Parts: sequence; structure tokens; C-alpha cells
Amino acid sequence: MAPGTAVAALAGAAVVGLPAAAQASPLCTGLGTTISCSYTTVGPDTFTVPTGVTSVTVTAVGGAGGNGASNGSNAGGTGGTGEVVTRTLTVVPGTTLAVVVGGAGANGSGTTGGAGGSGDGTGTGIGGNGGGTGFAGGGGGASSTVSVSGVAQVVAPGGGGGGGAGNCAPGSGGAGGNGAAGGTAGTNCTGTGGTAGAAGGNGTSDGASAAASASTRGAGGGGGGGVLGGSAGGAASADVGQGGGGGGGTALGTAAGQGSAGAKGSVTISYASTLTITSSSPLPGGTVGLSYHKSLAASGGTTPYTWSKVSGTLPNGLSLSAAGVISGKPAAKGTSTFTVQVEDHTGATVTKQFRLTVGVHADLAVGLSHTGTFRHAKKGTYKILVTNTSSVATSAITQVSLVVPSGLTVIRGGRGTSWTCHKQKHSSSCSRRSTIRAHATTTITVTVRVKAAAGTVVTSTATVSPTDATPADNTDSDTAVVH
Repeated sequence: MAPGTAVAALAGAAVVGLPAAAQASPLCTGLGTTISCSYTTVGPDTFTVPTGVTSVTVTAVGGAGGNGASNGSNAGGTGGTGEVVTRTLTVVPGTTLAVVVGGAGANGSGTTGGAGGSGDGTGTGIGGNGGGTGFAGGGGGASSTVSVSGVAQVVAPGGGGGGGAGNCAPGSGGAGGNGAAGGTAGTNCTGTGGTAGAAGGNGTSDGASAAASASTRGAGGGGGGGVLGGSAGGAASADVGQGGGGGGGTALGTAAGQGSAGAKGSVTISYASTLTITSSSPLPGGTVGLSYHKSLAASGGTTPYTWSKVSGTLPNGLSLSAAGVISGKPAAKGTSTFTVQVEDHTGATVTKQFRLTVGVHADLAVGLSHTGTFRHAKKGTYKILVTNTSSVATSAITQVSLVVPSGLTVIRGGRGTSWTCHKQKHSSSCSRRSTIRAHATTTITVTVRVKAAAGTVVTSTATVSPTDATPADNTDSDTAVVH
């Protein structure tokens, strides 16, 4: 496969949600607008593509190969490091990706070869075991892989195991291949070292030791690289040959470097956060002196969300809570522009700018009084005064209601310039669409009949709306003595 970032379209089971693990859930963290899920537990796992995500970037690191066995001062070959491979995949939300984290190969010990790194338990990504009849090679590291429907999409091969040491100076075993590279040949006293390993089977082409004789003292050859896992290092012969290092596997994706010596593999899956602030700007306007409450909303992230203001200024008297609620009583009119940030549970963030305008509405007061003397079985009159006490004209429909006790009956719902009134038996409702100028007063007159059975005292109440910054003067009552 030619180097370069590859793109593959994946489709799978429609399982919606965050990544789910067979062993332990991955650690998913956000940094700005990117979320990264890290898999570090050796073995199989899964990742389910979240809703709204169509592209992920996978960075996989293969397991390192084990070191070959030493013989006194003659060192065993060093295990190769796993390959670092990066690939961008085009995905479908709900697709389940199979993740395998490759383990590191074990070191050779004496004549016992090091065990190959573990993978998913089915042979995929398994490193070869160190072998030999002399001082043994280390096991190959297992590959770390990401696949869908059984087809590998990303393969980071493990490092080859180091070759075993020999019996004569310098007698060092060959080093394991790093990632996809072949291992190096072992050294010997007088002969020529074996050749480096090349790509071979799935971690099974171990490094071999050359037949040693008293005249040639040949060294072991390099081990073949695994297609997926790195192969084992070759063993030294019982006499003097030194094992060559095992080769690494074949990468699928773009080689981006090497992992750490002796380390297990890892897989990191990153994608752009779909976290979005859904509240629109401008926000609903506020009024000086009146309570304001607006909850901001977000979607596409992992709850709970945490909100904060990152720039600009809220209207004086208002504040933003961590729960995303703007509340308070505006103290001055004007338009404010500010930027808020929401952070989800993974640490992903997104910002949005808002505009909020605070205005000054008219402040209305109502006064109620009766005229003349109320007498049983006679008509009576109420006068309702509506005053705009503010410096601005009204901008909304003004409404006035009058409620009278059961001893009175409304016989004329109300009269007043620009007022439209409707009566019921014990109430009157009036509305006015035209403005009431600043500091102006308008009058409504309502006629009632005092019942013969009415008591000696009757109390009625008038109310004006909309409610304003001084609600105490939006209601007034009148008590009249009946003669």
C-alpha cells in the first residue's frame, strides 16, 4: 500500500451512542472542538460512531518486541518498537468499529523464547514467539488494529523480537525490526552475520540461527516480519551462532513514527465534536426593573453542560449561571453583546455570540373612585383614572378591568376616549390600542346599579395591565357607603 492518508467508507450495525468497550470504556476527552477516545487496555474493544459524526482519525501504535536472551556479557538483541500509523476514515453514525490493542512481546530468557504479544485471542495481531535451542529470541509485539465487519482498516504492526546472544565475542543478537522494518542480522566472531528479516507471515517467520561450525562460527539470520504482528527474534545456536532480530509486520495506513521500546500498543480515535449552541440571537428583550429569565440550550455533546461568559458584557443586573440561565432584573436600557461558552462532560467546548436589548416600558398607575352618593335601588358611577407616569409613551395595548361586589350590577361597561369596553354582570373590561403619552391621564366612566338588598358598604377594585416596573400602583380599590 502506498503511503498517504487513506479514506475508507464504513458501514455497520446501527448502534447509536458513545464508544462502548468490551473490557473497559475508553477515556474520551475533549480539547476545544476535538474529542479523542484513547484505548490502552491490551485486547479487543469497540467504538460506536456517535450521531452526527462522519469522519474519524485513527492513530494506532503496535506493541514493542521483546529483547533476546543475553549470554553473560554478550547482549541479546533489542526488541523493535511498534509502528505508529494514522489513517482518516469516512464513517456512518452508529457504525461499530472493532478495536484491538496489541501487547508487547516478552523477553527471551535462557533457552526459553519470549511469548509473542497478545491481541484479540483469534490470531489477529498476535506476535510470534521467540524460539531456538540456544539462547532464545524475544517475542514479537502484537499489532494494534481497527476494523469493521472483520476487515482491517488500520494496522499498526508490532516490533520484531530481538535475537538471542551467542557464545563468542561480540556475540550480540540482532535487533528486532521497528514496525514494518526487517530485523538486523546477529553478529559473530569470524563469520558473516545473517540477513535482516523481511515481511512474512502473521508473526510466525522467526529469525533463524545459521549452522555453526568451528571454522565459520556463523550467526543467526534475521526473522521475517509479520503481516500483522511482528515476528519473533531468531535463536542462537547451541554453539556460537547469534539469532537475528525478528521483522515487523506490514502497516495499513500512514506510518507516522515509532512507539516506545518495551511498551504495549495503543489506539486513539479522534473526531470533531458535534456540540452546538442551539439558542438563537438576538435573545428575547428585557425591560428595566422587570425580572428576566432565559435558559440557553445546546445539543450534540455529552451532558452535563457547563456554561460561562468568555467575553463581552451582560446587561447591568443580569448574570449567567453555570446551568446556562440568564436571569436578574435589568437596571438600565441599552443593547449588550457578549459571547458564551458551553463545555460538555468530555471537555469539548463551543462558543456563540449573543445580543440582548433592554428597553424602558411605560409605567402605568390606576386610580378608582365613586362619584356622588350611592343609594339603594339607584344608579351609581365609578371613575377610573389611568396615568402614564413614565417619560415614554405606551407601546402595547392597555387593558383595564373593574370588579364590583354582588350588591352592584354593571349596567354600562364604560366610556372613555379611545377605550373599548365590555360589561358582564359584576365586571367591566376595557382596552385601548392607541398610545397614552408620557405623563398623560385618561378617564373611563362605568355606571352601576345599587341593589335594594346591597349592604351598607360596597368595595370595588380596578386593575391596569401590562404589569410594569412598579406593580404596586397597577391596582386600586374604592369603598363606598350605601345610603
